[in-house]
Amino acid sequence: MSATDKIRRRLRRSFAYSLARGAQLHLRNLRSNTRALPNFIVIGAHKAGTSSFYKNLTTHPQIWPAWTKEVHYFDQSEPPPLSWYRAHFPPERELSAHGAITGEASPSYCLFPNLPALVHQCIPRCKIIMLLRNPVTRAYSAHQYNLRGGMIDLSFEDWIERDFTRLDGRIVDQGIFEEFMSVPSALEYVPTALLRGVYVEQLKFWHAVIPQDQMLVLNSTDYFADPPAILRSVATDFLGLDDHQFEYRKTRTEARSYPKINEAAAHRLEEFYRPYNEKLTTYLGRDFGW
Repeated sequence: MSATDKIRRRLRRSFAYSLARGAQLHLRNLRSNTRALPNFIVIGAHKAGTSSFYKNLTTHPQIWPAWTKEVHYFDQSEPPPLSWYRAHFPPERELSAHGAITGEASPSYCLFPNLPALVHQCIPRCKIIMLLRNPVTRAYSAHQYNLRGGMIDLSFEDWIERDFTRLDGRIVDQGIFEEFMSVPSALEYVPTALLRGVYVEQLKFWHAVIPQDQMLVLNSTDYFADPPAILRSVATDFLGLDDHQFEYRKTRTEARSYPKINEAAAHRLEEFYRPYNEKLTTYLGRDFGW
């Protein structure tokens, strides 16, 4: 992580930063008390390309971005008033005048079993998008991200070993997610390095609540292979917007390189995820090639 990134992260964690953001949100609501709720939410997965996808998707002239990409409203243990959430989005009147929509991307939303009902109750017509990435490379990318951000000081091998110990050989099913993810504030004790890559169980929670035509599952490999084509399809076919020729723009983090993953650790994760990937293929009727 660069010195600039470290300073930026420290500032974002400071009390003064939180106070300033709170004041800005209050002012945004004062300027317009009829702000929209999102038309779409990108719910994950973490380190599956959500930043690139959201940044590029919101270059469509009819998609107005949220004040910040990751609002993290629904995954708070005690969510603020709905007005706090609305303050992150453009006024309804302006969106309507331009035939535009808005949305956010909080890649931890997919993890919590209670979130689909909360989202659907609050925004029943909201469309849901989830990007899936090879769970082994996703886990390694997450470790590198956390390591550079100073959030962990463990090697990749020790990091996943800690989660294997926490999981204690149990099969990951919906009961495991409900057990571990019932308290959002206790994530530091949850084997998220492993759970985040078990996509099939996460999707089941969302599909149980969200209508099929309101949810889209993408393979991040397909997205990065041809970003303009995927973005165009999402915007027109799924979000119902006018056709638009996207020009792909790399995010700052895409230029970063990582040391090569330890082969033994990669193999261990491949074996762990194999049955869950097979379940995912059967469940969605799509082979993601992992």
